[in-house]
Parts: sequence; C-alpha cells; structure tokens
Amino acid sequence: MTDRQFQHFTTKYKAVCIFCIASSLLGILVCLRHFLGVTIPLPFLTLFTIVPVLGALRYKPRLNFPLLVFILFYGLTIAIHPYPAMALRIMRFVAFAIGMSFFSPLLESSRLTKFRICTGRTMFVMLSVMVFISFLIWICLLMTVGKQGLRNSVFFYWGYCGLFQHGMTLSPVSAVVAIISIYRLFRANSNNQRILMGLSGFAGVIMCVVAGSRSAVAGLIVSLALLAFFSRHEIYIHLKKPLGKIFLIAGVMAIVISLPVSLETINIKNSIAEAHGSLIFSREAKWGGRINEFQSSPICGIGYANEFQDEEDSNNSISKIEPGSSWLSLLSYGGVIGSGVFLWFFILLLRKMWHNRHTNNFPLICPLLCFLMINGTTEGWLMFAGGIMFPIFWLTIAAGWSSKFDINA
Repeated sequence: MTDRQFQHFTTKYKAVCIFCIASSLLGILVCLRHFLGVTIPLPFLTLFTIVPVLGALRYKPRLNFPLLVFILFYGLTIAIHPYPAMALRIMRFVAFAIGMSFFSPLLESSRLTKFRICTGRTMFVMLSVMVFISFLIWICLLMTVGKQGLRNSVFFYWGYCGLFQHGMTLSPVSAVVAIISIYRLFRANSNNQRILMGLSGFAGVIMCVVAGSRSAVAGLIVSLALLAFFSRHEIYIHLKKPLGKIFLIAGVMAIVISLPVSLETINIKNSIAEAHGSLIFSREAKWGGRINEFQSSPICGIGYANEFQDEEDSNNSISKIEPGSSWLSLLSYGGVIGSGVFLWFFILLLRKMWHNRHTNNFPLICPLLCFLMINGTTEGWLMFAGGIMFPIFWLTIAAGWSSKFDINA
C-alpha cells in the first residue's frame, strides 16, 4: 500500500467513524427528547439529523422512488390547502422530510445502512435502560407509597410514565423493547446475555401493561405470538435444557403475579369506556374527524397536518395536534392518491420481506412491523418526526427493505 493509498484509507475511515458517532448521538438525542423533564426542540434535532445524511450523500445513495413520490405528494398538499398555519405546517413537513431521509429507506447506500444500524442500536440500549429504570421506580413506589401515591407522583401522566414524559409513550416503547429483548433472548449465546435480555424483556412486558395503552398491549400479545412461532426451533432447543425451563416457569409466574397490579390503568380505562357504551370511546371523535376530513376532500385530502379541531382539542393551539390514527391520517391528509402511494410502497416492502424471509432479520422485523401496524391504528406518529415511534417505525421499515440491514451484526 502506497502512502497515498494509506492516506486515502485513513481519511475515509475517519469520516465513517465521525458519521457513525454522529448517528449514535442522534439516537441518544431522540431518546432524551422524551425523557421526563428534558426539552430538546424539534428544529435542533432536525438539524442534527442532517449531519449523517450529508455524510451519506458523499457516497451517492440511490433514491427510493415510491417513497420520494409519497413525500413530495404530501408536501404538495400544503400548497393545495395552504391555510391555516401554513408556516407551522411547512416546518413540520421539513422535519418529516429530513427525518425520512435518514430513518426510512428513502436514500439507500451501504454507508447510510451502517449509520442507521448505529442509531438503531443506540436507541435500543437507551430505551431498554429507561424502561428498566422505570420498572424499578414503579416497584419502589408501590412498596413505599402504594398505588394512590404512585398516581399522585411526578411519574404518573396519562398512566404511569416512569422516566418518559407520557404514559402513552412508555407503553409502546416498552413493547418494542420487550419484542427485541425476547428475540435476542431466544438467540443468546451465553447465560449472562440470557439473563440480561430476560430481565429487559420482562420489564418491557410489565411496563407496557402498567402504562396503560390498550392498543400497545394488544399489539404486544399478537407480536409475541408471532415471534414465538418464528422462534419455535430456538425455543425448543432452550426448553430441552434445565435452565431454559427454569427461565420459562419463573417468567410466567412473575407475569401472573404482577398482572393484578399492572392492569389497574387499563381496567380504569375500560370502566370509563363501558360507561360511555364503547370500548373505543377515547378514539371515536378523532377517528370520526379524520373520516369526515377524507369525505370532504377524498381525492387529494385536506393537506398535511391540517386536521379540523374537534371539541377535545378546542382548548389547544394548532401547534398541538393528535390525528388519533396513523392510517386514517394518510386518508385525511392525502386522500385516495396519498394513501394509494403509501400502499404502493408498502406492497413493495412486503414483497422484499418475503424475498428475504430466510435472513436473520425476518423473525424480528415481521413481529415488530405487526406491532407497529396495530399501534398505528390508535396513534398518529406516522408522519410526525417529533414522536418517538416515528424513527422506530421507519428504521424497522428500512431493516425490512434492505437485506444488508443486519440487525445481528
């Protein structure tokens, strides 16, 4: 190797290291933005996201045409329906587009895949730690101040929230941590790793239930069943060993013992829903609003982030919106055309996943995607970069899209 070749290699290596570090820092910032008492403005996070994207542009990434059309069309809807709050909606859309350029497979290259893996790993570690500490805090509060004291504590907001700002954030995040941890538990190579992933998975399951999101719990149950099906061979091997049987019995007993206490928030929500004569009472108005918006402009929708304010949101500014469903927001914002473009991309994604079904990624990506699809029916994070589930969903999509996205690497 000549001096010139060596210098070129070290320069290239340093650049990759810098952008991998930036990607890991981005994962930390994404998680910290939802940490209790921490405020990280979305514009700052958006600007930071540009750093690894610029690093990837040096290597001439390929454009994903269906996703490009998807983003451009929803941007066009702002021009078609500019009012109200056009400037605010443009800012939201810019954050969405920049977030998509990094987290989704909009840009495809081997370097960008490495950057996404760095971000995904960092987010998993950060969220696992935050969920586990939230689990420990929950136990300590129950032992010291009881259930009533827990509800009056700083750690309770729309359900137990732990280290997160909202119970409806802790619940789906815990489910994601549980799915990934249990997947890794089945494939662990050492007892220390099995214990670590077992504890993380158990804490994730309990926190998902405690935080009180019924859609997250339903999605977690379906996803774990799917994960067990895909991992049946690994489960069989583990259950042949005495330690595997001990783990299974201990885990089941711990969950059964914890259920009466952990189900309290969900039971309260179910009681309120039954009093109103509908189990989906908390989402009926929002879903009805999105359907009415679609009916008012079925071809191209009412425009990105432009939903009508319902009675529940009448006291909030337009800067605080909640679509109530990721999939209904597709219809509301973009009508038949926007939803059709997303469906086009999603069908291509499913074809790629089927083609890559024999890779190591498939047994995890499929249950994760199943959970996110279920959770997305009641949460509107699909096109809003500020939500924690936005990067989780699009990183999952990126892993399913590319066979080079090796989660186990």
